[in-house]
Amino acid sequence: MFENVPLLWELSTKLFSENNFTWISLKDILQFLRQHHNITDHIKEIKRFNILKEFKGHKFGVLEKESEPYINVTSFLRYIFNHCDQLQICSEIVLQIQSKLTQKRDEFCLQNTQDLYKVIASKNFTYSKLQDVVYNEISIDEDKISSLHKQYKYNFTKDEWIKICLFETHFLLEFEEAEYAEFEEQLAAKYIFLQNIEAVKEITKSINRTSKRTIKSRQKRQNTASENEEIQIYSEKSSHCQEGRV
Repeated sequence: MFENVPLLWELSTKLFSENNFTWISLKDILQFLRQHHNITDHIKEIKRFNILKEFKGHKFGVLEKESEPYINVTSFLRYIFNHCDQLQICSEIVLQIQSKLTQKRDEFCLQNTQDLYKVIASKNFTYSKLQDVVYNEISIDEDKISSLHKQYKYNFTKDEWIKICLFETHFLLEFEEAEYAEFEEQLAAKYIFLQNIEAVKEITKSINRTSKRTIKSRQKRQNTASENEEIQIYSEKSSHCQEGRV
């Protein structure tokens, strides 16, 4: 169910169906929200009581099973949308869902390998500075990339072709060409592999943003603590001086 929302991938294996609904344990939801909680979030603490109370307010929101509460996935998604202004993780999940709903269907109108290569060439998989270093330093033996269609090489720039070669190299590291009896099957597998690469990139960006915010917040707290300590030392010195005069 969550395959198209990278930030929710880790919860995909924890779902189960019952009574025509899909459920996930409250315990897994709490663990997920706490794991991704940011000290800059408006909701300062993920409290079990508050979250369970909110889910119980939804129709068919909670299923009690073996003394454990399980949450209707529809209710969980409602929670995410309701709190996207208060929890950073919810905001990022909403953006990913929005992106999937609004993305253009330029992709799987792919009819051939050249179409796929055009899509790959248009993507940026790394930061621009790192990309420049990689493209200038890397050495590629095209003859060792068995899935590479070299007849299209001169339809692309040097950097675009390196990007395509890297894609094909990593595709072969994940899959054997012999796994696909038909050309169409391999083309579809390559497109799915491309989607997975983009999803990993989005997750990395999300983690990077969260890390930067956390570091800034910690630095701010450290600076404040240092200033308070200096004030305390100064106050103690002033107090000793006054006692000395007495």
